[in-house]
Amino acid sequence: MEENLNNVTTNENVETNNTEPNNNIDIEKELERKNMELELEYHKKLEQAKQEQEKLSKMNDLEKREYEYNKMKEELERLKQEQLVSNLTVEAKKILGERNVPLEFADFCIGKDAKETKSKIDNLTNIFNKAINEAVNNRLLGNNRVPTNGNTNYGAVRDLEYYKNNISELAKLSLEEQAKILLKR
Repeated sequence: MEENLNNVTTNENVETNNTEPNNNIDIEKELERKNMELELEYHKKLEQAKQEQEKLSKMNDLEKREYEYNKMKEELERLKQEQLVSNLTVEAKKILGERNVPLEFADFCIGKDAKETKSKIDNLTNIFNKAINEAVNNRLLGNNRVPTNGNTNYGAVRDLEYYKNNISELAKLSLEEQAKILLKR
């Protein structure tokens, strides 16, 4: 019997040791793949730089200045766009937070400018609140027992009909309070 236990232990050790080399091989393959990707990217950029240098060598001074000016102008526009997107994202998250909408939706609200972003936030907020209200109604109508929660402003209200007829009052609660009311059985 002891001999069988020793064999089982030995087999377990062999299995563990077998997975380690596979993991190392996988890691090595992944590193090799990443290294190849980096080399390709490097060679591509190097080739682009050579082509640009060749192009510049064929230009006169005025053409070179114009080329450099256009290149800087494009870079400036790219940076301005990045800054705009960053600012719009911050503003979108601020507004979504004020409206108790999950901040994860901010990426879906970014538009070309502040006006479009605000419009997308308004649409999303309306859709989100409508979905919440429908979920609340479905939950309340499907449940004969009225949830109670002493931590809400509506702790004294225990009548299901109140929630059915005054869903706007329920909608005024924060999402956290609504969830507590709905989840408490």
